Amino acid sequence: MSGKTEIDEIVQQIDNVMKEIEPSEPELRALLSKLGMDGRSKILVLVEKLRKWPETMADAEGRAYAQQRLSDLELRLNGILP
Repeated sequence: MSGKTEIDEIVQQIDNVMKEIEPSEPELRALLSKLGMDGRSKILVLVEKLRKWPETMADAEGRAYAQQRLSDLELRLNGILP
């Protein structure tokens, strides 16, 4: 699997998490958050994984692609990311 494919899969996973509905019960939301199983926590883990890609790509085109996907994603996630 190419680096671009893996990057695209991570972005797709983030998109899928963003579509998940958070539970309406505050206690359940708090528990999921504490366990790192809420949507925001899942997104943060995936974004951190994606942030490492530009450093690991061997070719300049791959690094540029990873950085562009990350930049686009950070714009969409404004307010969610620290």
